[in-house]
Amino acid sequence: MSLEPPSRKTAGRPRSFDLDQVLDRAIPVFSERGLNGTAISDLKPATGLTAGSLYKCFTDKNDIFRQALEHYGQHRKALLADVAAHQGRGVDKLTLLLEAYGEKCSGDAGKRGCLVVLSTAELSGLDEVSRGLVLSALAEVEAALEATIVEGSRDGSMRADLDPPATASLLWCMLLGLRLVGKTGIDRKAVSSVVQQALRLVT
Repeated sequence: MSLEPPSRKTAGRPRSFDLDQVLDRAIPVFSERGLNGTAISDLKPATGLTAGSLYKCFTDKNDIFRQALEHYGQHRKALLADVAAHQGRGVDKLTLLLEAYGEKCSGDAGKRGCLVVLSTAELSGLDEVSRGLVLSALAEVEAALEATIVEGSRDGSMRADLDPPATASLLWCMLLGLRLVGKTGIDRKAVSSVVQQALRLVT
């Protein structure tokens, strides 16, 4: 499973460029620099658009950021839906989820960072809509983790004495930490070891 944002088509947009492609290209910039560290001059070369074209499509930089968050979230929802629909035990679903996030914590993807994680660090400075999008993203993943833990405890693939909400919070904090550490250039083997250790804690 990949954590790269999917493509989508939006009606009523100028035909000179594809909105999804613009957002796909803006996401890495915001992921690396954050909202406050990103300027329109950074987004111009990344998206291949002039400032005029950007302002024809978006109100301002914050609007680009909000739409990037929403676009990024479409894939997260698809990933969580795939995990929930997986025909396996709770521990199998948890493994899929942890590994999907873990694989984005090393290499170039790890150094680039995660849009939601970096936005969480900037939460107090975000507008109300953006803050709501970030908090919703965090809650969605934590709820998915909790659901797999509940399922695993019931089907016997995970320990029956686990506290699902607390364990989900613990694992989510671990994943958030890995995404941050990924910016330092941690290698994939180290990330995999952390994920495997987390799985040992719940089985």
